[in-house]
Amino acid sequence: MKFVEVKRNTEDFQVAVEEHLIKSLCQNAFGSDFIPKQIEPVTSGRFNSCYRIESNGGDKVILRVAPSSQMPIFRHEQYLMRREASILE
Repeated sequence: MKFVEVKRNTEDFQVAVEEHLIKSLCQNAFGSDFIPKQIEPVTSGRFNSCYRIESNGGDKVILRVAPSSQMPIFRHEQYLMRREASILE
């Protein structure tokens, strides 16, 4: 598997997500047959940590990970991804 890591400053909202955690998140969401073949960071964003992932089966997905709850952020930014998901449901 190809895994590309981007070094980040500890004060950045975006943090590196470990390879084993990405694999676990993907299998939790898509099933145990989903095995990441390639994981590349999407570096254009400023808030969430995003990864472009391709599975052995050829499926392509984007994984977004919100900043830690310990990060100092504006009130309207708290739980932003949860609100986005609830709108789409």
